[in-house]
Amino acid sequence: MCQQCGGAVCGQHGKLTEQFLTCTKPISRTVAVEQPVRRLLCRTCAQARQAYSKCCPQFATPVRTS
Repeated sequence: MCQQCGGAVCGQHGKLTEQFLTCTKPISRTVAVEQPVRRLLCRTCAQARQAYSKCCPQFATPVRTS
């Protein structure tokens, strides 16, 4: 199941990605938390996320495709 849109995903069409979650420290700075979270995305959501991160990198959360 795609973790972004909820659609059914088979092993052939799914993309396994890693996303680093962030936390806010007491001095109000955002810090990436180690050990990325693994997410399964459908091909459409993975391509949309990749296009958005190229268009607006300042707003995109870092996601690595493994």
